[in-house]
Parts: sequence; C-alpha cells; structure tokens
Amino acid sequence: MKFKKMYLRALAALAFVGSINSCLLYTTGNNDIDMVDPAELEAMLAQEQMLKEQGIQQESTATKVPDSILVNILVNEVGIVPLLQKQLYSRSNTPPTRNLNDLPTFNTVCTENNCFTINIFPFYNQTSQVLFTKDSPFLNSYVHLGSNNFIEELIKIIQRYRPELGELKPQEILPLFAAAKLQERKTGLYFRTCATYNDFTLQISLPLYYLERNFFLTQKEINRIKLSPFIAQLSAGPSDDEVKELLTRHLVGDKFGLGDMRIHALYTPYRSENCRLTGGGIFTFPTANAFKEGLVGGAFCKKTAIPQFSLSTAARTVLENLGVDEEQIIKVTRQFTDLSFAILDRLTANVAEISLGNESHFAFGPFIESEYNYNDTYGILSQFSAQYLVEGKEPRYFIRKIIPAEFNRDFDSTDETVAAANLAFLDRKALELAFPAVKDVNVKPGAIIDFNIAATYTLPYLKAALGYDFWWQGKEKIEFLHQPKEQFLVHKALNDSAYQHKIFGRIDAFLPGCEEIFAIGLRGDVTFASQTVGKDFTLALNFQWNY
Repeated sequence: MKFKKMYLRALAALAFVGSINSCLLYTTGNNDIDMVDPAELEAMLAQEQMLKEQGIQQESTATKVPDSILVNILVNEVGIVPLLQKQLYSRSNTPPTRNLNDLPTFNTVCTENNCFTINIFPFYNQTSQVLFTKDSPFLNSYVHLGSNNFIEELIKIIQRYRPELGELKPQEILPLFAAAKLQERKTGLYFRTCATYNDFTLQISLPLYYLERNFFLTQKEINRIKLSPFIAQLSAGPSDDEVKELLTRHLVGDKFGLGDMRIHALYTPYRSENCRLTGGGIFTFPTANAFKEGLVGGAFCKKTAIPQFSLSTAARTVLENLGVDEEQIIKVTRQFTDLSFAILDRLTANVAEISLGNESHFAFGPFIESEYNYNDTYGILSQFSAQYLVEGKEPRYFIRKIIPAEFNRDFDSTDETVAAANLAFLDRKALELAFPAVKDVNVKPGAIIDFNIAATYTLPYLKAALGYDFWWQGKEKIEFLHQPKEQFLVHKALNDSAYQHKIFGRIDAFLPGCEEIFAIGLRGDVTFASQTVGKDFTLALNFQWNY
C-alpha cells in the first residue's frame, strides 16, 4: 500500500508539471506562469557536478520502478492512450502571402520612348489577420481547440490530479486561446530601374525589406485569460514584461534581406495619339535571401530536430525520486519547460517561417498593358499578366494519421521485454503527436493571374490613378520524393486556391521646371475581399529620377 501511495503522489506531481507547461504553451501575456529560477538551477547543478568530481556519492533511497508497473501507471492510472489518439494539429500548411512584386502599388511600367528612369519606393505593408485556412484567421482553425481533442484530454488528466483547481470545463478554457491570430508586416525599399529604346522596354525591380510574422492577442483577450479561474489559481511567476520578452523569442519570426527580382521585357507594337498597346513577358527570379534572422523575435528553421525527450523516462524519474532527490525533479521540470518551448517553436516555424519571395520558385508568363486616353486629362489604363511557377523542392510539415490498430497492444503484460517495447511505443507516439513530421517534397505552386484597371488623371505637373485589382493563385500540389505519403494527412498540408480584390491609387507630382528630371509621389492599395491570403494594405512613397 505504501508503494502504491508513493506512485500516486508522484503521478500528481507529474500532472502538476504538465499543467504548468501546457498553460505556458497557450498563454500570451500571462502573469501566472511557474518557472524554475535559472540561477538556482545552475547553482544546484554545479554543486552536483562538484560532488561527482570529488567522488562523493549522494545517498539515494529511490525505488526502482519496473517497466511493467510504469506502463500500467501511464495507461491505466494516467490514461495516456486516449490522449495519444487525439490530434493536436488540424492543419500543417504554411499560410501563404502575396509576393511584393505582384502588388498593384508597384505595378507601373515605363513605356515612354528613349528614356531611363530610377524609382525608389519606401513602403509599408501589413496583414492584420493572416488566414490559417481559406477564411479563418483564428488559431483554433489550425490547432485543435474545440471539443473532443488532445487539449481536452490533457485537461481531464490535470483535473484528476489537481482537484484544487475545481471543476475544469474545457469548453470554457479553450476559447480563451482560440482567438489568437497571426499578423504579418513588411517594410523596406522597393528599387526599380527602367530603360526604353525604340518601343522596347526593359524594367528590373528588386525589394530590400524586413519581414515579420507574430501571434497576436488583444489586451481584452489577454485579460480574459489572466482572470480565468484555471489560470488564476496556478502559482504566480514572472512579471508581464518578463513573460513578453520570453515569448517574443518563441512567438515572433522575422528576417531582413532581398526579395525576388522581377524583370519586364516588353515591346509596344502599336502607339497612336490616344491609344497604346504594350506586351511581352515577366520573369521572377528567386533571388530572395535573408541577410539576418531573429532581429526582434526568434530565428526559426523548418528542419529543426525533434528534442531528445522521453515521456516514460521523465515519469520514471518523478516516480523514483519524489521526496528522495529533489534535484532530479527540478531536472524533469526543466525538461518539460524545454519541451513546451520546442513544441511552440515548431508551431511558429511552420506558420511564421516564410521566404522573402516565392520560396525559390522561378516564375514566368505573359504581360499585356493597354492605354486609352479620352483627352489630354482623362484616360483608362489596364494590365493583365499570368505566371507559371516552376516546381521545386521545399521542406513541409505533415500530420501523421492516427491508426487505432497500432494501440491494440498488451499494455497489461508483466513481461519486462514487452513492457519496454510498450514504453518505447508511447514515447514515439507522444513526440509524433507534438511534432508534425518535416519532409522534403516537390511542390508545384498554382499558377497566378493578375488583372487591374484604373482611371487616370493627367495635368502638366501631376499624374494620378485610381483603380481595381484582382489577383488569383491556384491550389498547389505536392509530390513526395522518398517516403510513402499514405501515413500522412497530405491534404491538410496544402494551401488552397487564393484570391484578393483590391482598390489601389497613386499620385505623382513633378516639380515645376523639373518635370523631365524628378518626381515625388504617394501610392497604396487596400484589400476589401480575399481568400487564403488575408486582407492587407500597402503604403509607399515614390521618388523618381528621369534621364
């Protein structure tokens, strides 16, 4: 009986550790997080190392737990199997974004004969709510936060061993985190140079900018989380500022560098007093390259290795050392904390780690521009382009299928060899659940179609335009290079077809006496309807030199 009571006490401690770290995983701005003091931990570990070097062995009265008993506790007491049969993720695609070169703010081309121009556009672009799916900007569409899911099963386990928290109701707790959103910001300089000669036009564009993606909760949503009974009754921890600084490294992904180079090679076969028709090709070269990552947040990589963590080893350490060797308990606490941040990093890497361009895909296609002027002041300008993106290799995350037959094992066996295999199985399933598999696959991006039309207004020292833009990209396809795809939920890793409807405008002024030399302007665009890519806006200045 004493042996049994010791196990139950250890289970309560293990569930307590799990509850602390599960809350850390889903709380932004939370002031109720219990963490180990790093200085205290380092001092304890240093003392332990000194004793080992001096050959002094600390007395241990830990009781060794057989594998068969450990399996029985994890399966029958804790109830780990139903937990491992629930999916944590509902999707594993990386939410896409529209390439800067495709924005109508930067869609003008130079067609005046025998001229050379240089443009510099300082710009700012923001998507306040990146879409995780076709139409949802909320985290609960990407991670299971509804009923009958992984987190609900975890709360049941926590509730079983932490009765002081009262009756936990997942349907009340989970919506607190379901409203978390993903934001995106781009800011920098967009460079463009254009040369025309005898109706031929060559235009080269290249952006240099800072890109950031971060999870976001409003202050009202943060306050609701902090005041919820489940969070409020956990042990007090670091201050808001400390938590914010800590989570910024795990919730924000940012980088600075070059985007893709866009080249227009055009020819104007028809030009009259009122009309013009220009056509040719556009080519997007994958020159995107990050000079620096993690300027404000963290630097994430999709191919980060899964941490060396064993659920059964952690449980065994707690069971064998509770009340005997508190240093071992602290080590387990640190392991759970590191695991929590590793899980959070994997999530952030998947949704926030994106390229500064088209993910290394070369693109090409036709481009047509037509212009009709009713008189010297009013006119209509329209553009049409289509792009084919060449397939290429990318690292992608995939959710593994839950196969119930795999859990038809003899968990009640007293054979220690069978029990050891069962523990290895539980360890593997726990990591597979928390960390979607990363695989190099052949990605075929969908084709892109872009059309815009604008009313133009021209005066001797002023040019303005106001128009509508439509952008569409088809659904992508994925081909596995090596590993069979049958074990993965491939459709949940695919980005659906996307579109945007925008209103855009621009105004450029030429300084009196310098109309052939220098111009300054303001331009921008805003999305009023979209699917898959979210609603963004762009503001930019235009500095133009004519030679």
